[in-house]
Amino acid sequence: MEKDIFKRIKKLRKKLNVSIKKNGLKAEETKQISHEINTTINEYYTSIKITRYPENSKMKKFYEQSYIALKQLTSEQKKFPTTQEWNAHAKQRGYAMHITLEYMSQLEWNYLQIRVERELKMEKFF
Repeated sequence: MEKDIFKRIKKLRKKLNVSIKKNGLKAEETKQISHEINTTINEYYTSIKITRYPENSKMKKFYEQSYIALKQLTSEQKKFPTTQEWNAHAKQRGYAMHITLEYMSQLEWNYLQIRVERELKMEKFF
């Protein structure tokens, strides 16, 4: 299911870009495609199964500390780090590597990026 949603999003993004070039941002067709992308993304997020870790779990605390550090680094650099940048930073400071953050959050790195940037209210132009 996850790969199907990613394919749909990718297809809709291409369709949206064509519509923007052809009709402009304010065109009704463009707005409809944008709404469809939002609906598909929301569908993805609601389909994610969340694993609950015990409150006093060392692993959960380690993840939370690492996630906070990831947000701080992103805020300081004004950009989300690559996996290589994060892993170097994490290794120096004793945080979880990117693969651990992906596993515990059950999000791929690019979706972690979206989550962090939304939480920090960063504007990103593609």
